[in-house]
Amino acid sequence: MSQHPNARLTPRGRETLVSRIESGAGVAEAARQMGVSRQTASKWLARARRGEPMSDRGDTANVKTTIRANASRHPR
Repeated sequence: MSQHPNARLTPRGRETLVSRIESGAGVAEAARQMGVSRQTASKWLARARRGEPMSDRGDTANVKTTIRANASRHPR
């Protein structure tokens, strides 16, 4: 599983973050402990609650499709 090169948390770190929040730590406190923003912590918590994987959503077929779609919307 690939990880975005600038990602602060690995999938395991994201699981730890979500676990801390679900164990009673506030989102802001857990985010501070893990070195990410409150917004990022909320994003991963929401994804976990929806049952999404803690990966970077990085299946390459989807990325290529998205890049092509974005390129066609913004002609040069």
